[in-house]
Amino acid sequence: MAFQFLASWVSHLDFNKFVCDIWRHDTNIASNITSLTTSLKKWNFDVFGHIIRRKRTIAYRIGKVQAALDCICSRYLLNLESKLHLEYEKILDEEELVWKQKSRMDGVHFGDRNTKLFHNKALIR
Repeated sequence: MAFQFLASWVSHLDFNKFVCDIWRHDTNIASNITSLTTSLKKWNFDVFGHIIRRKRTIAYRIGKVQAALDCICSRYLLNLESKLHLEYEKILDEEELVWKQKSRMDGVHFGDRNTKLFHNKALIR
């Protein structure tokens, strides 16, 4: 599979540290790029990937907290619900960025000459 940089990676808290840990100043740039590419593919799968699963898990947890709040109103549950909603919003932002980037790549790949693709994109916008 070809390497594809995802802009949403940059929003992850550990991304800069991850890149700095991989990049070696005593190595040539080609070796660094190869090493970084391989590591980013694995990192994307292990850490950043699974956006849909993460979104589903957070939505499930929010549902459980809200069900508990129906029975018992506690500050802890209210704070937890708030934190989960913030995390859910962050995941939605990451997902939106990924889909925007992928849709632009389709446009570049297929081009405006593909009138069906161009027409569908124009209708959506």
